[in-house]
Amino acid sequence: DTGSSNLWVPTAEAVSSSGCHRPKQTYGHSPSSTYTKDCAPFEIQYGSGPVSGYYSEDVVAIGQYKLPNFKFAEATNVAGLGATWCQTSMDGICGMAFGSLSNGYPPPMGALVKSGQLPESVFAFYLGHLTEGELTIGGVDPTHYVGDFVNVPLLSNTYWLVELRDVELGDVSGYSSVKKAIIDSGTSLIVGPETDVTAMMQALGAEKHQGLWVAPCSAITGANFVFNIAGTKFALSKDDVVLQEEAGQCFLGFQGMAGTDMWILGDVFMRRWYVKFDWCHSQVGIAPAKAPPIAEVVV
Repeated sequence: DTGSSNLWVPTAEAVSSSGCHRPKQTYGHSPSSTYTKDCAPFEIQYGSGPVSGYYSEDVVAIGQYKLPNFKFAEATNVAGLGATWCQTSMDGICGMAFGSLSNGYPPPMGALVKSGQLPESVFAFYLGHLTEGELTIGGVDPTHYVGDFVNVPLLSNTYWLVELRDVELGDVSGYSSVKKAIIDSGTSLIVGPETDVTAMMQALGAEKHQGLWVAPCSAITGANFVFNIAGTKFALSKDDVVLQEEAGQCFLGFQGMAGTDMWILGDVFMRRWYVKFDWCHSQVGIAPAKAPPIAEVVV
């Protein structure tokens, strides 16, 4: 999750108290010979709800890399996440943002960089579309992007926060009243200030339906949604932003948020654009994600 900086894993208590019947992988420290008690309380608030528990120390393995004596949280209460947690295959959350968001505890990626194990101090996401995604730690995967990266400096080492100069719909500009955005793998949609998103959606003829913006599919054929990030324009097409089509209506991957001073470029953006997160150089690299191969149908 590039929008947070803590690592937490669920305990058996968290699963039972949540009422979730989907199998989850849990952590129990009793059998561990490398566990060290910490007991400091842990609380974090996500957009989908709160998680709480306590901190512990143990050996943490992330892919092939190991972090001995790493402080992480044992989550004992995830009920605040509700159905979001139960209905997905997610067990815990590994925050990949900077230490300023982690309550004074080392962030996982920062610890990996400091350990000297990584070939490069970067990680990269390929989210895919109707195909498996991939997180690469310590480098990038050239099989999942095309062309060169556009490197964009961060505005601060908090979130992966970049300058947003404008949001455009087709040849009409001015759909952003704010000048920054975060690239967040932990947010499913593209989220922006309520007034900005409403103006853009209404320009398409979209209406709200059960919290989602819905537009006639014919009205958005050929539509181009453009995010001007630090002077480079990154476009999304209809196919990139449509979550579902039903009876000629298209459900769109945009959501407004009252009171926010930034856009959140979530998975809808990251499926189209392969993003390299460069820890030591405080920048992101953005390149077109490679489309998955089209399966041949043999008749």
